[in-house]
Amino acid sequence: MKYSQNGWVAFHAQPQQSSGPAQKQVATIGVARKTVAAGFPSPALDYKEDRIDLTKTFVPHPLTTFLFQCEGDSMINAFIPRRAWLLVDRSLTPENGDIIVGILNGHMIVKFLKKNDYKCWLIPANSKYPDIEITPEIDFCVWGVVTNVITSKEVLKSCMR
Repeated sequence: MKYSQNGWVAFHAQPQQSSGPAQKQVATIGVARKTVAAGFPSPALDYKEDRIDLTKTFVPHPLTTFLFQCEGDSMINAFIPRRAWLLVDRSLTPENGDIIVGILNGHMIVKFLKKNDYKCWLIPANSKYPDIEITPEIDFCVWGVVTNVITSKEVLKSCMR
């Protein structure tokens, strides 16, 4: 699925068909710590404690999880810069305060979802952009819920002030 008019690209891994006992390859990476101090530095560990399976850790529903690349800066204050990758799960029910990918008048967007018993809004994480109230005249649906954001070091460097 590709939405080139506004820069969104989705990749979907097809379920693997297996006719025998072939084993699925799993990508794992070493984990040195569960947390890293962002304030006062703490002594670093010189060894790896464990390995984690990225799919098990970040993609609990692989058949309904998709990868999107973000364009634009409307979500910059939610730590979603341009070119960040978004893991989006279509099996989750969106809740108030979730970051969602939606289809608004035929265009895919990413915003916070704000809702109550009577109204629904799409809220950007950048004051340069207005809130969008969803009214009956607007064609809108939630496509999926953002579960994780992945950003490269190059993208992070572009955010440095």
